[in-house]
Amino acid sequence: MCGNSCVIDEASSDASQVTCSVPHVSTAYSSANFEVVTSGVISGLGTWTGTATDSELAKLTDNKNMVDMIDDTSADCYFQIQFKEAHVGVLEEVKFFINEMFDKTPYVGNLVF
Repeated sequence: MCGNSCVIDEASSDASQVTCSVPHVSTAYSSANFEVVTSGVISGLGTWTGTATDSELAKLTDNKNMVDMIDDTSADCYFQIQFKEAHVGVLEEVKFFINEMFDKTPYVGNLVF
């Protein structure tokens, strides 16, 4: 089930019905109905896309907070992650740094998270 083994519960199973247990899987359904959420690093769980190059997008999850991701897009730059179908990510923590920001005016009211 969803790539996980289903461990059969023989005591709860009979000839007409099999009951089994699987590890918690964070899907849209399980998160909404069972509050199944596990914390972890999102790298490797989805596909990153955005207006920056692939090498720049890779810096988002390189665990090196001092290596800047640079997006040369002049307007409407973005990055996002697409999880596999029916799966969701739960944002627990974000570290967002803007270096050399001398004029904050363009960002006021324009950053969307």
